Amino acid sequence: MRRTLPTADLPAVALAKAGRLLFSALPFLLAACSPAADDTGVRDVPREVHDSGGDSICGPGGECGDAYLTCCPTVGCVDLHDDLFNCGECDNECALDEECQSGVCFTPECFPECDSRQICCGGDCVDPMSNDQYCGDCRHSCDAPLRCLGGACMCDTGLGADMCNPGEECCSAGCADLMNDPENCGECGASCGGLPCNAGQCSCGPTVCPVGQACCDQERGTCADLSSDMDHCGHCDTKCDGDRATGCVEGQCMCHDEPQCASGTVTYPLCQMSPMMPPHRCCSGGCERVDDWGCAGCGRACSGGTECQASPGLFDCTFSCQVPE
Repeated sequence: MRRTLPTADLPAVALAKAGRLLFSALPFLLAACSPAADDTGVRDVPREVHDSGGDSICGPGGECGDAYLTCCPTVGCVDLHDDLFNCGECDNECALDEECQSGVCFTPECFPECDSRQICCGGDCVDPMSNDQYCGDCRHSCDAPLRCLGGACMCDTGLGADMCNPGEECCSAGCADLMNDPENCGECGASCGGLPCNAGQCSCGPTVCPVGQACCDQERGTCADLSSDMDHCGHCDTKCDGDRATGCVEGQCMCHDEPQCASGTVTYPLCQMSPMMPPHRCCSGGCERVDDWGCAGCGRACSGGTECQASPGLFDCTFSCQVPE
């Protein structure tokens, strides 16, 4: 026989049934609200999505309080000018290597963006305070020996740094005016040896020595290239002996490919030859001894009964075959 519940018990029974249905459906509701395992954001800053429940998440009428913002249904009020997920229009997401600027997705020259201490030059983030290629900005570079220090090209000597004035060059000792610096006359490192420098050339009495030449006689204005001058070879007071050398090469008296031939022990005006240390002369094949087999000249041997002896000449010793006393 069917039992009839009192009318007062009906609400309690309905609530009990509703509770059992809600408990059984709870796992499905939780699964529906949880994100899938592979549903991950593509950026470090995830997209913010709001469940409005059918109502607008902006203003009552879908408006935004700021005139520069736009109401997008899933995220609310956004700035379409620079929003990565709503660039130019709602739900227009920029690619991973793109940025949003003025409502347009674009690939920047440097990605990711450079930090606040750097600038983007040629696709690389550089420090404009110390980068020699991009010093101060992307348009300026420092040519050696200048270095970029504090965003400016400076002349660094190791002991300090200076900014050269217009018309100065950066030399090893610092900034120098090559037009009048006697230690850097015409070029860095070209010293005038105590003489003045005028218009980039060392003064030598009444004349001006060309760049690379030394003043060997200031009263007469004698300039010489110490690297090749036979009369001033390596030094103003060094003269190559024409009998023992063929030229001055890089400041050294040479007999063809050999150094200047030895003078032996013959000294003017005594001019006495020593058989232990005979003099040499420069011949076509190189240095040869001055002896009986080559006395007055290269290959000129003494005839029978004579021997090579030295005698005083006008300014030096001369050699000839003589009959021994």
